Amino acid sequence: MVKHEIIKAVGGIRKGTFTRIVYTSEPTLSAAGKKSGVTIVKHTEKVVRVGVHYPNIAAVQKKDNERTEPKREVTPWCHWEIPDILAKHNTKEAYYLAFASVNQGHNTKTTWFMDGQEVTKEEIMESGYVIPSYFKKDGEMPITQHVNIDNIIELGNRKN
Repeated sequence: MVKHEIIKAVGGIRKGTFTRIVYTSEPTLSAAGKKSGVTIVKHTEKVVRVGVHYPNIAAVQKKDNERTEPKREVTPWCHWEIPDILAKHNTKEAYYLAFASVNQGHNTKTTWFMDGQEVTKEEIMESGYVIPSYFKKDGEMPITQHVNIDNIIELGNRKN
């Protein structure tokens, strides 16, 4: 979707409302994956909340209260074009939709494709074409995410 379509789609969604998003992403390829020229795409469908102010999310507040080490200062890679909704990258012409995940991923449907053919996550892992660390997550869905708007296929009832 392009910027004006995202703004129009988000304009029809009340902040914090549960809405459906469909987007694609390409995992980081290993040396073998790059050498083979393979294309791997992850297609994700999920229910999210758009326009939520990050510090107001209960899960964020809980993590902050449980924190024992000092907070790290992070250099921001983007700035808000539309607060809590649309971020613009600081060094390139890229826009990202911000959203909060719902139910720790229980509503997420992921489909994998290798060179246009649907495959399982296990087949992707066994192929060795994706860096192993891509799959070594702590099992917890991120509370908030930023997705490049060029990768969004559907948001709410609007399709790309």
